[in-house]
Amino acid sequence: MHRNALGHAEECDRMAAQASRRQELATHPFTWTPATHLQQPCSWLQQLGLHRCGAWLHECPCGGAQGEHWGDAAPLLRTLLARPADGTSPPAAISREQLVQQLGDWLGLPPGQAPCLASQAPSSCASPTDWDGYYQLRGLAPESPVALLLDAALTAYATVLRLVQEASRHDQQQRVQFEQQEPLQYLQQGQQRPGVQHDAQQQQEQQQQQQQQQQQQGRVRGPSRELPQPLVIHWLGPQKELDQWPLLLELGCLLPLHTTIQLHLIGPEVPSWAHGTSVRVAAPLAGGCGRAGCSCARQYPPAAPMAAVSPPQGKANGQQRASSAPGSQELLFWRGQYHELTAELAERYGPPHVVVAPNAGLAAYTSWVPTLQHLAAAMRQQAASPQRSCGEDTGARGPGTDTSSGTGSSTACRSGGQAQQQQGRYRAAPICCFTDYSEEAVHRAQQLCQHLLACDIKVAAAHLTRQAPGGDGGGRAALESRVNPFRKPAAVLAADNRLPAASNGFALWWL
Repeated sequence: MHRNALGHAEECDRMAAQASRRQELATHPFTWTPATHLQQPCSWLQQLGLHRCGAWLHECPCGGAQGEHWGDAAPLLRTLLARPADGTSPPAAISREQLVQQLGDWLGLPPGQAPCLASQAPSSCASPTDWDGYYQLRGLAPESPVALLLDAALTAYATVLRLVQEASRHDQQQRVQFEQQEPLQYLQQGQQRPGVQHDAQQQQEQQQQQQQQQQQQGRVRGPSRELPQPLVIHWLGPQKELDQWPLLLELGCLLPLHTTIQLHLIGPEVPSWAHGTSVRVAAPLAGGCGRAGCSCARQYPPAAPMAAVSPPQGKANGQQRASSAPGSQELLFWRGQYHELTAELAERYGPPHVVVAPNAGLAAYTSWVPTLQHLAAAMRQQAASPQRSCGEDTGARGPGTDTSSGTGSSTACRSGGQAQQQQGRYRAAPICCFTDYSEEAVHRAQQLCQHLLACDIKVAAAHLTRQAPGGDGGGRAALESRVNPFRKPAAVLAADNRLPAASNGFALWWL
């Protein structure tokens, strides 16, 4: 009877199409995925010998019994963030080599089956766009189950790549537009202005074709322009990521070696003892770490064994102070609702370049609405300030932000004393990525975002080529939904529906 109603018929047809894609979503290049798509987490974790151990503690429902709050099982975090009696201290710091040593067997995997958090991925290789490309880049065999832990971190990495792609696309559009406005006398004389190419349109089409071919192979060319310094990422609603925080350091291993990262973990689940604190991890090694059997040995020639790191004299708690030189990754923790903290964060650190919210549930929780309204306001503000670049005030910065820095970060100016150069121009509004378990959840989240953005929105249909470029200077945003290539390679087996679902399974891009 319900199919007589047009709305119900549309829902049934949409969900039937979603259910038909189960096999596509279960396709992964791993030997262990049949178990992770047919069994509950406890079962396949026991088969892998990883049940309720270390980094895998919260990968099954029974792991939550080990602590009352998120962050209770975070390795080393309380020690690193411990404040002296006077309550004043610079950010806690540690080198990657020392961190790897202190983590020990926290990952529960042999060194050859886990990415080396102390070693940089080879810069000469293309950037991965799916799990197959990532495993090849990091020297991992398909037997390694580490992808089950890295879906959130790799989703953030994909968002950074999207930031670069959008900025490059804007540059191409600007060149094409400028060429179309070329004065007639230049065209008649066959001359070109410096830096202007008459075949810019053709070059753009060729680059797009090459990019599509590389994406089909699971890899794309690495960032062709300098990333902002520092690269500011806002991670919304962290939960188990607090207990798995060392995994987020993989982001620094995949981006160019000189990239300084500020990763802000923001949400009501951040423990009160971590609020307002930070830990800085030094840049990864530019070659192999030298540990016997480490996966980085497949990427680099053998190196000298990694020497034990001795803490410098006179440092409290015996901690080593990592350098704040380019390449370091700083994790900052903030407890509270995002829309209530953004003014303070913008004033102290500048606006974000990337916003990531794993497994957000935008349509399921009304608490997201004020945050989405804040981001929608930033998109509208982009109409007046479409790009931000070195030494340029965009109007999107919070009050009191030091604009002498090329990144809009007051921290960078205080620490370095000089503005850090940023090549290229980046949007005033951030690239946002919200993920969810099912395609239906992302569909409803997209409807919510369309409503909030109202007439300022252009929507690209799910699974189709993108039709509405964002950041075109007209203040319009684009929504784009698609399957997340870095989704967790394990099914979420729901009792109330048969729709295919996975952690970070589908992504909604707000561009």
